[in-house]
Amino acid sequence: MISGVLTVGIETAMPTEQTDAPPLFHEPRAVLSNKAVSWDGIEFVTASEDIRKRTVWHLRPNTHSVVIHLAGAMTHFTSKIEGGDVTRVPPSPGEVWVVPAGAAYTAESQGDFVHYAEIRIPPEAIRHLLSQEVSALELTPRLALNDEFIYQAARRLDRAIGDGDDLSRMLAQSLGLSIAYHVLRSYTKQPEVGTKHPVLAREEKRLLDEYIHDNIGGPILLNKLAAIAGMTPHNFLRAFKDSFGTTPANYIVTRRITRVRAMLAYSDLDITGIAMATGFSSHSHLSTTFKRMTGVRPRDFRNEFR
Repeated sequence: MISGVLTVGIETAMPTEQTDAPPLFHEPRAVLSNKAVSWDGIEFVTASEDIRKRTVWHLRPNTHSVVIHLAGAMTHFTSKIEGGDVTRVPPSPGEVWVVPAGAAYTAESQGDFVHYAEIRIPPEAIRHLLSQEVSALELTPRLALNDEFIYQAARRLDRAIGDGDDLSRMLAQSLGLSIAYHVLRSYTKQPEVGTKHPVLAREEKRLLDEYIHDNIGGPILLNKLAAIAGMTPHNFLRAFKDSFGTTPANYIVTRRITRVRAMLAYSDLDITGIAMATGFSSHSHLSTTFKRMTGVRPRDFRNEFR
């Protein structure tokens, strides 16, 4: 498995994407492509690499690191984490490596083209993520772990960071926080952390609903919604779903489609103009989302009222 390919800045307000960042290693690397996004101190990185020649990876991260093998075959593979076991079985898509902060990790591989992801959780970000005082958490080193939740969430996150709209960014942040929280709950030696179950008060729900209504045409950020509720993003996601019965991203896109229906029926604004007025990034983005949610194209829906 591969780690430490990118260095990116930390953002606290909204996820940012960066590509073609420099490698951390001195030896030649055949990295074909890479992407990165970060929020609240947590980073998510994906990359594709050519390993047809023998490739050696070394890592001693200052963050807790979770590496997910997404695709690609290997004919030779050996990896070891300090404090953990050694594995010599080439990974299958979906297998996960958990590397605690400060632990040495070494892997040697050869094969074809591989695609992988890594999520990095700084120890200092844990208190913010859990929104409570915790003693130092000790992450358990794991090799070739089968964790379907991490695998599927990483695949969705890999797709989401390629899109530039606000709801894709919100989805990426939600998935990243969920993976980080899942790791802390499942693979630390203090699994009792994070037992709070925050709820949204009636006034907070009203303020959130008004903010979404008033800003439906512009970018809506998860961190802003969480601030309105006075919660961390992770706790806000749980509380919002309990109160509204869906995720913030799904709620917002439903509200946007409702606004689009009204504008298609009762205004003369063209579809591109409607897309810009309702928070969609383009005519195509609106048309694809509208067809997926309603079963008809925006043009056909409008024709019913003409």
